[in-house]
Amino acid sequence: MKTLERQSLLPLDAIGALELGQKPEAIRIVRQQLGVDMPVAQDLIEGYLKQHPVEIMPGFSTDGTGHWVWLLLCGIALLSLGGLTLLS
Repeated sequence: MKTLERQSLLPLDAIGALELGQKPEAIRIVRQQLGVDMPVAQDLIEGYLKQHPVEIMPGFSTDGTGHWVWLLLCGIALLSLGGLTLLS
């Protein structure tokens, strides 16, 4: 088992996944990019979250379905603003 010093820096991809509420994806990224096993990756994520509380972005949910709602709302906004010229 590889051991790592506890560090507050995670791969940016993992931090992005945490921002979207995708903790399992963040753990996968940490395992892949740092070459650690599951318990170490989980400890690194938990340690990071304790030091840097992450607020989930508006429109996103922790189950991963919220991004579709966000995209739908953006699509409706684009259609209402710019889509009118396409229809005429």
